[in-house]
Amino acid sequence: MLGGIDVENRKELQTTLNRKIKQIKEFPRSAQKEVEKVMATKYNVKFGDTVDIFNEISPFSVKELNDEMLYKLMNSIREVALNRYESLDPSDLFVNKYFTEEEIELYEKPLDEETDFDIEITDWKQVSPNKYTIYVSIDEVIRWRNYNKLRFNPETQRDLVTIIVKGVPIKKLDINRKSVNEMKELRKKGLYFPVRGIININPDYFDKPIIKDGKMIIPAETHMDLIEGFHNYIAMCEVKDENPNYEELCEFDIMLLNVDDANRFILQMDKKNHFKTNQTIRMDRINQVNYIIDQLNKSGEFHLYGTINSSMAVFINRIITRLFDVRQDRRKAIELLDKITNNMNYAVKSKNHFDKPFDKYEWLIYLTATSYAIDKNVNFNEVIDDINLADIIKELDVVNVPTSRHYKLINNYLSEVINHVL
Repeated sequence: MLGGIDVENRKELQTTLNRKIKQIKEFPRSAQKEVEKVMATKYNVKFGDTVDIFNEISPFSVKELNDEMLYKLMNSIREVALNRYESLDPSDLFVNKYFTEEEIELYEKPLDEETDFDIEITDWKQVSPNKYTIYVSIDEVIRWRNYNKLRFNPETQRDLVTIIVKGVPIKKLDINRKSVNEMKELRKKGLYFPVRGIININPDYFDKPIIKDGKMIIPAETHMDLIEGFHNYIAMCEVKDENPNYEELCEFDIMLLNVDDANRFILQMDKKNHFKTNQTIRMDRINQVNYIIDQLNKSGEFHLYGTINSSMAVFINRIITRLFDVRQDRRKAIELLDKITNNMNYAVKSKNHFDKPFDKYEWLIYLTATSYAIDKNVNFNEVIDDINLADIIKELDVVNVPTSRHYKLINNYLSEVINHVL
């Protein structure tokens, strides 16, 4: 009968398997490939899953495998040791020590899943002897995802993070959910311009893709490491999961780089010429904060329209982004635009400021006062009537952008004014 491995035997088996994996990784790569092949052909375990077991990547670390997968891994290593690598010493791989006859009979059966498959690509071009560009549907990418075809290889990618699961250290991807969610939202709105993912096939261990009858064929056992674009890959797959009708033509480069070259490539990508923050803010035309600033500067309803230059627009963007949560909500942005227009116009009239633009200190003080009035449910006009700009400005000393200290100073000053008025 099926009783499951007891705690002590499980720990012993896990320790043994981890030791065997460490030994195998000291052999030529062909030893690991033999284990992957047995797992795939005999037990129908995906090649990518076995690779992740060897790399201890959650949820496929030995510490996380269920009894069936522990059996299949143990027996696969034992078979390779008996037939190809006797120095692995299969003598400590006793299946009968850990599993009952009923369990052995059940676990010896292949997994009841679709057999792993070769990838066939019809839309491709060769860019150089060691580089191809391919185009595939999102449905095909989902199929790859389901069979763990696009893998994260710790040898040739940014570092994994280690988390503790039930007291056990497990390696996992360091995914920036904010970045993934932003990509998903833009896709749903039809506003995302996908970047090309980069797949690496290490030529030291695997042949280059096979070209046959106009098709590119990547054998099932080939390791495809996604060395750039993992967040984009996760985002596109999650959007498809949430919306089955979603369509996207996905673009990847396939490169043939050994470990050293792949790491040099990643380092090169890390050193690429990033946009300056100011340029990013100016380029982000779908940002609702930019919408507010553009409308202020174009609308004749604002008494100082046309006076916001590009550098001042960036400065105002930072203030509004800090004080108001409207980045993805056009309705909120329009409401805030009306509020800012009315408040700034009052400031222009009450301070007789028709003949020159607001400087950065005035924008900072008036926008902070707008936020303060909303939060405290007080009248903006009454606050402005009782403040002395010069007194506040001499305490600010903003170099490039306002900091928390500046906002706190202004808010404290406004509180003193309100308390005095009341």
